[in-house]
Amino acid sequence: MLAILTVLITTRRRRRHLRRRVCKVCGKQIMSGWRICPHCGSLLEEEKRTKERESDTKIYKDKKKEEK
Repeated sequence: MLAILTVLITTRRRRRHLRRRVCKVCGKQIMSGWRICPHCGSLLEEEKRTKERESDTKIYKDKKKEEK
């Protein structure tokens, strides 16, 4: 019984660790799904999302040119 509890606790700790990352501005650990760092207030993942939007816009513009 004790062995099972130990395995469960260890597994949960590993999962929590995997779901964390480090803020690029202040260097503190944060949860992976957060968009704003609770320590320094910086916006997170905006660069990635902006690049995705730019590529989507380019594809849309290219399709418009092909139709003309």
